[in-house]
Amino acid sequence: MKAKGMHSAKIGTAGFNQPAYALYTSCGFELADKNRTYVKRLV
Repeated sequence: MKAKGMHSAKIGTAGFNQPAYALYTSCGFELADKNRTYVKRLV
């Protein structure tokens, strides 16, 4: 990606996905924020 001119990469995952957190940090990613998404079903 760096060779193509990128200076950063962003990955998102569910907040409960601990295996993904472990994988991403082992690849050098750092936790930038903890976004939360709220949904209300309208029935």
